[in-house]
Amino acid sequence: KDIDHSKRRVLKLQCDMKKTSSLFYLVLTAHSAVAFGFTCLLQNRQRHLPLASSITQETESTIDVDEAAPFVWSKQWYPVFPLAHLEKIGNKPVAFKVLGRNLVLFEHAPGSIAVFSDECPHRHAPLSTGKVVGCSLMCRFHGWQFDKDGSCVSIPMFPGSDSEREKIQKRDAFSVASYPTRRAGGLLWVCLDRESPPDLSPAVLVPESIAEKAEWMVQTFPVSYVSMVENSLDPTHAPFIHQGVRDFSSGENFSPDGATPIKRFELLGPSTINGFTLEHSPYQKNSSNVTVQRQFLPPCLQKTSLPGYDIYLYFLPTGLRETKVMSLFPLPSIKFMERFPSRMLRAVLDATHYLYYTSDVAHRFFLQDSLTMVGQDSRKLHSTNGDASKVVLDLAPSPADVGIRTFQRWLRKFGHGGPFSDPTAVIDSITEPRFITLWENHGKNCPRCQRMLARAKLIEKLSHRLKGLTLFCSVITGFIQSFRGSKSFLAWAGLLVSLMFLCLERMAVQIYEKLHRRTDIPEIDVSDVYAY
Repeated sequence: KDIDHSKRRVLKLQCDMKKTSSLFYLVLTAHSAVAFGFTCLLQNRQRHLPLASSITQETESTIDVDEAAPFVWSKQWYPVFPLAHLEKIGNKPVAFKVLGRNLVLFEHAPGSIAVFSDECPHRHAPLSTGKVVGCSLMCRFHGWQFDKDGSCVSIPMFPGSDSEREKIQKRDAFSVASYPTRRAGGLLWVCLDRESPPDLSPAVLVPESIAEKAEWMVQTFPVSYVSMVENSLDPTHAPFIHQGVRDFSSGENFSPDGATPIKRFELLGPSTINGFTLEHSPYQKNSSNVTVQRQFLPPCLQKTSLPGYDIYLYFLPTGLRETKVMSLFPLPSIKFMERFPSRMLRAVLDATHYLYYTSDVAHRFFLQDSLTMVGQDSRKLHSTNGDASKVVLDLAPSPADVGIRTFQRWLRKFGHGGPFSDPTAVIDSITEPRFITLWENHGKNCPRCQRMLARAKLIEKLSHRLKGLTLFCSVITGFIQSFRGSKSFLAWAGLLVSLMFLCLERMAVQIYEKLHRRTDIPEIDVSDVYAY
């Protein structure tokens, strides 16, 4: 009986399991059918959405990468300084960076410039702290000297004979790496490929007729090369981020109310390893009939063609989060100023230049872009875990995003992610910059600001001495006149003159302080930057 009872229980359990499994498969089949139907319905609705065709959601896998492209960032020509800024460097070497490498240039002969690695092979001291002796660059640390080719020509503390010294100096280990240079288009160009530098393409040069009549503006931003180039291809940010700042092309202030959607932003021809050209319709209501062309010619040039003139922007990748920008704007011709003596005219232009760049409007204008892009770089580097070879593809829902999307696709297809994907590039730091100074941003690269600073130092020195002299004379005159019982007009006049020299001294100090104005990024009050 017990055995029969156990058999019946087993049979009942098997029957219940079959019923349960049948019910489970029935529910699973129904769920799959519902999900499939909902997916088909959703896809059918998406086909009829009016904006679906304009929304671009690309990933790196959707862009074809040209693995065979010969574009190598370290084998390109880079503009490092306007030639006009190097006319009076004298015997002072000038330090600069390209792709994170520390380099130094010096004038070894009138009009001839050599570029070295900024590192002495002896004790790895920076050669930029040395000086030019004859035709050689001397290291400040122990006096070693190197000729224009980087060969060591002098070791002052070597005790051996001349033949032994020459034998030592000819060794490669005692030489400094030198790099090829070119002078063209108003700029000094440097190539990091020492063995086989390519030809310098005429397409990336400013015509000499334009370079002679225009003036270069050089600025250094704590922003990555990629973000800076993207910003130049994204004109529609101006009415929003620069609200309240005057647009010199239209004479009116930027304002979101004056913005209008770009209806046409298209790629003219294919995007190749040699760059691309874009054309777009206006993005502001007050320029309804203006069509603009923007051309990117790697590695550095972004040329904007407006009716009547062109703007040349060269972006030099100096560090992972630092870019040097050299801009060429056409200057208006003022005929009556041509009658002024050259020195007076230069002093007036220097003062005008200084007053603009130290003004609150200019400071805010450049800080608005810098502050925004510093935060942009931090977030993009965080999303790629600091990998400089990865391209973060932004959403591109409107025609206004065509410029950014085209550049990002070019980086992915030809540029291997950007200049710091090159294995020879030096990545110094990925940390966020802590502060921005006007001197680091612009002053140290500007001859006009440097001349203003030199004049300010001279005025401060003379005013300080004359202030003390007139004060001393007025005190002595006051004592003499009081002793004689006469009125002390001369004493009071001396005090007024002394006060005048005190004001001049303070003015000179303010010139220095404004050029070294520092803005601490963590302590910036955003309302002071963007609100007007």
